[in-house]
Amino acid sequence: MAPNFYKENHYVPRWYQERFLPATGQRVFRYLDLTPEQFRDPNGILRTKTAIRKWGAPNCFKQTDLYTVKYGNFESTDIEQFFFGKVDESGKKAVEFFSTYNSFDDVRTDPSELFHALLNYISVQRFRTPKGLKYLSTFLQTEDKNRLLIEMQRLQNMHCAIWTECVWALVDATTTDTKFLISDHPVTLYNREIFPDGPFCRRATDPDFRRL
Repeated sequence: MAPNFYKENHYVPRWYQERFLPATGQRVFRYLDLTPEQFRDPNGILRTKTAIRKWGAPNCFKQTDLYTVKYGNFESTDIEQFFFGKVDESGKKAVEFFSTYNSFDDVRTDPSELFHALLNYISVQRFRTPKGLKYLSTFLQTEDKNRLLIEMQRLQNMHCAIWTECVWALVDATTTDTKFLISDHPVTLYNREIFPDGPFCRRATDPDFRRL
């Protein structure tokens, strides 16, 4: 594998994105660029590129060297290759399994291991986005990127215990005209006691699940 492959980091995995695309036809997202690039046309007039792009999963929700650890001239892409490689491989299997799981007649395998893999994937997904890393930076009170990447691995299961014990609700948009929107930060916390425009919900901060 070319070394640069692991420097292009999808913080929303391609396999996850592709589950929102149709099986046939044009498999692209209408990708909203919140800060579209500006340019000058041949007449010198300043113009702004369209904010809506039609992009496939390879081009969406990625950033160069987001997970690359750097010490001076030394660079390591082990986090992308090994840590996220394992998280995404087991997470994908878990999502595929539970998306068609029926507890009454499904005897394919013991779901407990896949359940733990699903929780691990969801928990890691909350931290791995640019917003998630900014949250970690605030939570840990450090802007040292290398430390954030190390702490992200140490805290990867921080939410799993409370999520295991909670009641899960599944939402289906099959019969609706408007389908789900895929976000650059798919795992978002919600607390009905906290106003969505309050100080605990601004910038990179989600409402703390401990504030009940």
